Amino acid sequence: MHDISSSLQWRYATKKFDPTRTVSENDLYTLLESARLAPSSLGVQPWKFVVVNDPALRKAAQGAAYGQAQVVEASHFVVFCRRTQIDEMYIDHHIVNTAKLRHTTPEQLAGYRSMITGYLASLSPIQVESWTAQQVHIALGFLLMTAAQLRIDTCPMGGFDQVQMDKVLHLGEKGLTSVALCAIGYRGDDAYASAPKSRLSADEVVVTLGVK
Repeated sequence: MHDISSSLQWRYATKKFDPTRTVSENDLYTLLESARLAPSSLGVQPWKFVVVNDPALRKAAQGAAYGQAQVVEASHFVVFCRRTQIDEMYIDHHIVNTAKLRHTTPEQLAGYRSMITGYLASLSPIQVESWTAQQVHIALGFLLMTAAQLRIDTCPMGGFDQVQMDKVLHLGEKGLTSVALCAIGYRGDDAYASAPKSRLSADEVVVTLGVK
């Protein structure tokens, strides 16, 4: 618990990155794996993580992120996206993949498939959008926690023009739309690094119902 707490105390939303330091490919792989292995409702995994390495695209993405320097100064820049179509074809792909990994058959997972399709059918298109975006944020949280444990800095960003970001990265053509951004690297000369962490006390945010 001490290691987890110290990691969470150490991390913060880094505003100024050291552009001379690069996150290793092995560490980047670990971070992306933590996002890939995150849980999702019904196990549907309605996400993709777009790693933007091209300098010109990152510069364009910076414009869509209201000029935030982290987009171009950090070692890596990842756009967390939701899939715009969770349709029968995607669900079937998920069922086939699950059957293969669990050494069973799609037919034996028919009940699971029906549960997924039934739940999605109960939602409006706007509710599906909200539901998939919620799952993407879970994956982002897993990456942030893993980065903190590795002492790699991150800056999650929700302040950006989603329509413009999708346009400059051609996400619509990939069946995706942006949900959140994350700059990854190492902190530079950032005054926020030493600022006390501002959080409400446990008594203000934890509610216990029943006997402890």
